[in-house]
Amino acid sequence: MVAEAGVAALSALGSLQALNLSSCRLVTDIGVAALSALDSLQSLYLSRCRWVTNTGVAALSALSSLQSLNLRDCRLVSDTGVAALSALGSLGSLDLSYCRRVSDTGVAALSALDSLQSLNLSSFRLVTDIGVSALSALDSLQSLYLSRCRWVTY
Repeated sequence: MVAEAGVAALSALGSLQALNLSSCRLVTDIGVAALSALDSLQSLYLSRCRWVTNTGVAALSALSSLQSLNLRDCRLVSDTGVAALSALGSLGSLDLSYCRRVSDTGVAALSALDSLQSLNLSSFRLVTDIGVSALSALDSLQSLYLSRCRWVTY
């Protein structure tokens, strides 16, 4: 299992472009914050890293080269963490599925991501048509996943 010390050691890999830590259940905000030193990182998978919170997600806003981010099933991420992602101007793909603490407020914050082409909000419990309508500002959006969003009408 990968834990904090292992993730922190990865921060020395200045040329790293892609990193998959999916299902590394011992990764927390401390490890994620260490990743903010990876200036060349373009793709990051943190799905099912269940100890990652808004604090860790906010640290990712320093990754100006990040193009793809997967936070699927990071259950402690809420509107505050998602709002911090609005600083990632080059982000083209974002998977927030099963981040069930995110509401219309967090989804509306995503409207600042001008480069976003693919967005997965599947299984959101707190998102309604109000949040989804805010996404109409995303002119580059090509794929939007809203399956199992019970308060979104189609």
